[in-house]
Amino acid sequence: ESITSQGDAPMYQFISNHPQLVTVSEKGRVLQFNNKTEISVQTNYPLLIRTDSVENEDASGGNNTMFASETTHLPSMHYFEITVLSNTNSEASAIAIGLATKHYPPFSLPGWYLHSVGYHSDDGQKFYDAVKGSSYGPTWGEVGDTIGCGYYPDRGCVFFTKNGENLGDAFTGIRHIWFPTIGVVGSCKLQVNFGDGERPFRYLEARWFGPARPIQSDNE
Repeated sequence: ESITSQGDAPMYQFISNHPQLVTVSEKGRVLQFNNKTEISVQTNYPLLIRTDSVENEDASGGNNTMFASETTHLPSMHYFEITVLSNTNSEASAIAIGLATKHYPPFSLPGWYLHSVGYHSDDGQKFYDAVKGSSYGPTWGEVGDTIGCGYYPDRGCVFFTKNGENLGDAFTGIRHIWFPTIGVVGSCKLQVNFGDGERPFRYLEARWFGPARPIQSDNE
């Protein structure tokens, strides 16, 4: 699928393939997790990219894979946020926000498996393709916490934010067809913000850089 003109921005939403464990409401923007072990969900669309900006194993595309034409002006950054609405036991639960390629194993938090990155609430660590993380930012997961995930396609750079503060580059030089991915161990309720509604991002520098923003083409 190719998005080439203004007004063709997709309706991003999270999809649950295990509704008994993750309930999705409000057009894929509110997620209720009810599981004692790991469970992850992904969006229906990936971040819009060009085929020359990903690794070879990703470039073949496939269903729900979006590539831009050469005349399309792509955003320099992609960004989305989640806000914790409820968390039954924040000390015993773990929430992970990040990016992963399509068909990510649903019973693995983002960052633990191949071609994925994640920032985890319970230890503040960042993860990339491994179950062993490294120090990155503060812990989080309390009600009201807003955590963001951003990606600069030109540098292959992933960063995260907490309550509007940029925590710095987490990883650079990694390029895949990324799907926003959220994983949880425990019971919690999260609200997702793709920047296409009335609620602004907490991270003000990302305003106008949500993945669902309209795309402009030179052909118009």
